[in-house]
Amino acid sequence: MFNLKRLFLLKIILLLSLITAKAQSSDCLRFRIGKFKMIYQGKSLIINRDANHQYEYYDDNKLPIEYKIKWISNCSYTLQPDKTILRFSNISKSALITVKIISYSGNTYKIKATSNFNKQVLESEITKIN
Repeated sequence: MFNLKRLFLLKIILLLSLITAKAQSSDCLRFRIGKFKMIYQGKSLIINRDANHQYEYYDDNKLPIEYKIKWISNCSYTLQPDKTILRFSNISKSALITVKIISYSGNTYKIKATSNFNKQVLESEITKIN
């Protein structure tokens, strides 16, 4: 009888854990599309993101850096330089940035970004502004 109660309790805990993890993962969906702001190396970075592209404007620059965006999961995606390569010769055509949303609160989320062309790991905070 005692083991049956333990097993039942364990199943409930497991079920609640799965529901909580699914809810947190689904909340990342609100960051897929919109306008965002990030401070990078002391400069303002405005990010406009639609379903297929991300456009980044550094310090009110009129020409964006453009990326193709591919969502790997609800809370992670890759960015591949798009038309940017034509303007910046130092960016490889095979460059790939992987971004993971590691936490969020309200309209702000924290990321961890890595790339296949640099060993540096970027951790930053981004705020959705619309």
